[in-house]
Amino acid sequence: MALGDVLNLRDADLLPVLRLLTKKDKVDFSKGITESWYYNGTNFVFCQRSETGEWLEATVAASDLKKFLLKPELF
Repeated sequence: MALGDVLNLRDADLLPVLRLLTKKDKVDFSKGITESWYYNGTNFVFCQRSETGEWLEATVAASDLKKFLLKPELF
């Protein structure tokens, strides 16, 4: 399933919220929302490769993204 099927990527508030909720993580949302992600049963985990090839992850609770969920019944 694509992220756009789950979250309203057109909502202008989504990216600032992700930046705020993941500021302690190393995933860089300055160029937009990464396409690599998964749901672990509680959280959305956004993944990105660093310049050195290391996988970086940023975790956001699904409950913190309720406003943006297109299919809240799934989460």
